[in-house]
Amino acid sequence: NTGSCDRDCKLDDWSAWSPCTMACSGGFTVRFKKVVVPIRGQGKCPKKRSPERFEKERCNKQACAGDEFCIAKQDLILALDASGSLKQKGYDVVKQFAANLTRRYKPKYFGAEAVKVGVALFGNGHLIQLKNGGTTIEPAINLHGLTFDFETVRTKITESKWQRGFTNMAQAFTTADTILSQGGRSDAQSAVMVISDGKFSFKYQTAEK
Repeated sequence: NTGSCDRDCKLDDWSAWSPCTMACSGGFTVRFKKVVVPIRGQGKCPKKRSPERFEKERCNKQACAGDEFCIAKQDLILALDASGSLKQKGYDVVKQFAANLTRRYKPKYFGAEAVKVGVALFGNGHLIQLKNGGTTIEPAINLHGLTFDFETVRTKITESKWQRGFTNMAQAFTTADTILSQGGRSDAQSAVMVISDGKFSFKYQTAEK
């Protein structure tokens, strides 16, 4: 065999630009190229964030007026922190903010489907003893699946309880994934919004999620 054992990767065409991260006051949109043929041997391939494979642009630069609402076709999970570090008063602020936030989203717009909302509740973290002697972490709570019924979502949020546990944010992302897999739409953007004091436990595990 006289051919080279090395081969550079082959990239796909540019993807479509992603939805803008902000409706106003400046967000960003990205596009990228996937690898369709991997390298072989000592072949070379641009890194994921290299200019050959990744582009990022500013979008929706106009200033916010303060009365905006979201009509995107989006499946949104609100992940609410009810951990001990917030205290009762802090969690009261979180859930009031979350309930009010849902009023800035529209389930339908001119008869067309828009936003579905679901809720994951975390901060109930504690260690569970397993039969084999090991331990695992308490899963986050599936407070409500994805729905267009925002009034029911607001009721669930306002009736939810401060959990007093450690901040099991990684488990919140796992629960959010489950909610999205159970009620998400294939043609809708998926998003998770975390409302927290930021003092999460298990930094590595959370970063992996």
